[in-house]
Amino acid sequence: MNVSAWSIRNPVPSVVLFVLLTFAGLLSFNHMKVQNFPDLDLPTIVITAALPGAAPVQMETEVARKIENAVVSVSGLKNLYTKIQDGTVLISCEFRIEKPVQEALDEVRSAVNGVRSDLPPDLLDPVVRKLEFTGGPVLAFTIEAKDLDAEGLSWFVDQTVTRRLLAVKGVGAVTRVGGVNRQVEIALDPLRLQALHLTVADVSRQLRQVQGETSGGRTDLGGFEQSMRTLANVGSAAELADIELAHDRMYIASLRGLSDQLVEDIAAGGPTYGHLDSDTNINSYTWKAALASAGAAVAATDAVIAGELANAFCAIRPPGHHASRSKAGGFCFFNNIAIAAKYALERHGLKRVAVVDFDVHHGNGTEDILSGDDRVLMVSFFQHPFYPHSGTEHPASNMLNIPVPAYTKGMEVRELIEMHWVPRLEEFKPEMIFISAGFDAHREDDMGQMGLTEQDYAWI
Repeated sequence: MNVSAWSIRNPVPSVVLFVLLTFAGLLSFNHMKVQNFPDLDLPTIVITAALPGAAPVQMETEVARKIENAVVSVSGLKNLYTKIQDGTVLISCEFRIEKPVQEALDEVRSAVNGVRSDLPPDLLDPVVRKLEFTGGPVLAFTIEAKDLDAEGLSWFVDQTVTRRLLAVKGVGAVTRVGGVNRQVEIALDPLRLQALHLTVADVSRQLRQVQGETSGGRTDLGGFEQSMRTLANVGSAAELADIELAHDRMYIASLRGLSDQLVEDIAAGGPTYGHLDSDTNINSYTWKAALASAGAAVAATDAVIAGELANAFCAIRPPGHHASRSKAGGFCFFNNIAIAAKYALERHGLKRVAVVDFDVHHGNGTEDILSGDDRVLMVSFFQHPFYPHSGTEHPASNMLNIPVPAYTKGMEVRELIEMHWVPRLEEFKPEMIFISAGFDAHREDDMGQMGLTEQDYAWI
């Protein structure tokens, strides 16, 4: 007995079976993924190289030809197509169909890396990728606003429309075509450049050094070896310039880079702090705290010089007088008092300022920054010998250091101040006095061995 005969004699099971198959087919069809393009994996590799500002002729001779000569030796290459525009080269490498895509991608990338040293140093790293047909745009919208200019409309698309579209389930990417991109335009004075013996390239090179991100090697963070990046990006030019009055640019960049690296390490479950030296630790909040401390000193200087305040007291942490021009130390990262003193001289045009430093420790960082600057007189007393074991060997002429032995009492310090500090300050006639106040010379301090009291500090 065959199936046909059985189905004729028993129609109900056959009908039910066909109904079930039809239902399953409709259900499966409804769940099928629909794609505009099938998943094709053609062995075509695309190389993109960019050199902003370069002319097409330069891109052809210095970039395109060198990359073509390197790629042409890759086995299985069928056709090579090159498109050159201002500042951009696009090279498409078509391989024979039997060439594995990943193999072609690896060989082309290796060939491009082999000639990287022969390409212009300002060339952005070439991007090598395989040609993909999936992931292309599915929907395109045109946006127009009568009450917004091109800049405002571009900002609205980037900050509002894009974010809302990305929140929609199934949306993988949103790309804006047209509009304007945010950039800073710098107008240069040719006569000023000529007077300073500078070129446009010199200015461009300096800007790249200010706004840069490079590898910072490896460092010890909380007992673990971690990689470090040097981020030299700043929030504003003024923010960087004020701190650079007292500190080297690379030191500022490395401190910020280390702080940012800690944030990433903490998010990845790594250590929460790192060691700069045996006394000075850094955590993810250090950069902002140090920046705020230095900013408070600058703001206080502005307020006093403007006449808004007669005097200003900055209760700020971290402290500063152990931070030298290019090194942190003694819990200090930015030298707040040195930054404020330099700020008064350079930004407000003061001719003479004095720095008064009283602490159980010598202000070695402040001396390192201000030493030899005849516009500044620094007077200080500190316990010696004691950390940081400095301040006694051949200080500059604008440094008046008074090292005192352990167990020196307040009355002895007062006599030394009247004998040495006061005459020198009266002779110098400072226009502004900056006080770096440390109260660890108090007799109840558990680290120092000096004997000052509250009355002594009030007298000072």
